[in-house]
Amino acid sequence: MTDDVAPSPAPEPAAAAAPVAGYRRPGTGRVGIRELARALDLSVSTVSRALNGYADVSAATRARVERGARELGYAPKAFARRLASGQPQAVALVLPASPDSFGDPFFLTLMSGLGEVLSAAGLDMVVSCVPSGPAETQHYDDLIRRGAVDGAVLCRMRRDDARVRLLHQAGLPFVCLGSTDADRPAARIDFDLETGFRRLAGRLLAAGHTRIAFIEPPAGLRTGEDRKRGVLGAFADHHLAPDERLFVAGGFDTASGYRKTRELMSRSDPPTAIMAANDLCALGVLQALSDDGLRAGDDVAVTGCDDMALARYTSPALTTLTLPVAEAARRLGAMLLTRMRGPPEVPPDPLVMPVEPVWRVSHLCGAL
Repeated sequence: MTDDVAPSPAPEPAAAAAPVAGYRRPGTGRVGIRELARALDLSVSTVSRALNGYADVSAATRARVERGARELGYAPKAFARRLASGQPQAVALVLPASPDSFGDPFFLTLMSGLGEVLSAAGLDMVVSCVPSGPAETQHYDDLIRRGAVDGAVLCRMRRDDARVRLLHQAGLPFVCLGSTDADRPAARIDFDLETGFRRLAGRLLAAGHTRIAFIEPPAGLRTGEDRKRGVLGAFADHHLAPDERLFVAGGFDTASGYRKTRELMSRSDPPTAIMAANDLCALGVLQALSDDGLRAGDDVAVTGCDDMALARYTSPALTTLTLPVAEAARRLGAMLLTRMRGPPEVPPDPLVMPVEPVWRVSHLCGAL
């Protein structure tokens, strides 16, 4: 067995990138550090120092060790001890990497509610900010392989969600805020946003608005599909067909609301009402209308979603939907604790929580 730790500051020779043998500890799907070292023909100290980023291990050896750890399913001993003792210590919450993520009241309320329950149980919450998509799934995989967390809370669910498949395969307890089409069920809580947006759009249609624009959430999110189904359902209720050219891809941020509103209002046949994906997006809508010399509630009807604290203080006050985010977060935390402490079981039936419109001023104008 060779030892690649350099005895002096001089750099060590590059290690060969030989294929890793398919060693597995008998009876498990994981290997410990000794098995990993044996498979790579390195000393335990070298493997340990490579995994912990010590500078006296060459970049080539470190890459070889990290590749071997991924391929063989290496699990740090600390994680193995926690699994054996039944004493979990940390829960992962990964948020989308965007300028508004940590300023979004929705996520702040979610973190607060989860933290309240988890801290009372002696658990830490590991919060990360990672771009949505493959990078997010890879981040969860890295957390699991490093033994950094013992459970996870997923949000912004997708129809085909790789995160759900990964966590099921890894056997890591998790809960979801939102639904997915995964083959295996998962414990989850959802908001009835379809009904909420149906009620908002229905009120606008009853006021005579037929040219209703919808600034949609980011593509691929189930919550976006729920919102859109609600808007379309309201048109169907009134036996009307929407102009889906006014349904534009946007986001949950103020900048997208501003940008998309400027585009919509520059049309030769602009909308008389604009439904924003959430309240942050609606703030951008209000500002764009103001910059065009228009006023929400007088010239164009505007609605949001989330009922953040600022919504009642905008000019005019924003009509929106209120979501029981704090209660949902606490219930998610309790559900996760049950799954982390008990034996594997069939997930409970999904809990769908109602949302309610908050009728203020921004929606009040009728269609011209």
